[in-house]
Amino acid sequence: MNASARLSHLEQAYERSREELERMIDFLKGPEAAAMTESELERAVGKRGIEMMRIFMQEHIDGRGQGLCEEDVRGADGVERTHVRLQKRDIETVFGSVEENRAGYGFPGVDGLHPLDAEFNLPKERYSLELRRRVAMKAAGSSFDETFETIRGVTGAHIEKRQIEELTIRAARDFDAFYRLRRAEAGLSGGSILVVSADGKGVVMRPEDLRGHTRKAAEESTRKMDTRLSKGEKKNRKRMATVAAVYTIAPFARRPEDLIAKNRLHAAELLRPRPERKRVWASLEKEPEEVIR
Repeated sequence: MNASARLSHLEQAYERSREELERMIDFLKGPEAAAMTESELERAVGKRGIEMMRIFMQEHIDGRGQGLCEEDVRGADGVERTHVRLQKRDIETVFGSVEENRAGYGFPGVDGLHPLDAEFNLPKERYSLELRRRVAMKAAGSSFDETFETIRGVTGAHIEKRQIEELTIRAARDFDAFYRLRRAEAGLSGGSILVVSADGKGVVMRPEDLRGHTRKAAEESTRKMDTRLSKGEKKNRKRMATVAAVYTIAPFARRPEDLIAKNRLHAAELLRPRPERKRVWASLEKEPEEVIR
């Protein structure tokens, strides 16, 4: 294929994207945008921009082909998948819904395989990993209602509160494997001082989520009110959330005159060593001893 033909092919492959970009430029040059305030323009460009990004994503996915394989397709079970058919799936991204048309390889009695899914590193469910990451980050610091409003307000994703709750739970599915991998990779190189730090916080739980001996004590206690715990009644109602950190750090050597320096600018110039190879564990489910160990 010569250079002219390759250019023509690329232009055709991203034709919708180019058209959408031209529409954005026409809008910005037109009378509608000219009459807008800055905040109105910001919202309009943001909304159109998200849709433009969705089209970019869609056309790139289309351009990656269907994932057809020239060699035999075998799974980890050793079974060759000889039946091939084109299958479509929807992917919910931070820009909105896109479609993936990919080849599915199957055989009676075994699960089908989709090489294009593996190439894209797609999860089994509809929601993309980037969307899951944003949901998990937001949900870690706010309520599910606030997460729902934020995700729906600043992205093009179509997702309901129930799915947000489910994705947040799934985000911690590989919790232990993640920490084992970090422990194996980290090592203890770095500063000569090894630091271990731990802290805990009691968290009020529903009765069914208490540990056995705590739940038994809670069941034997009496309460003044049925609707909530009154002052002093949170005993035997909590589980300990434990956080532990391990890191190395270099010594911070100072001279006596550094400690009594009258010149604060001089004291500010003393750069403390930063922690290195830091690893953090946290768990509400595990016993504090297990987290620290």
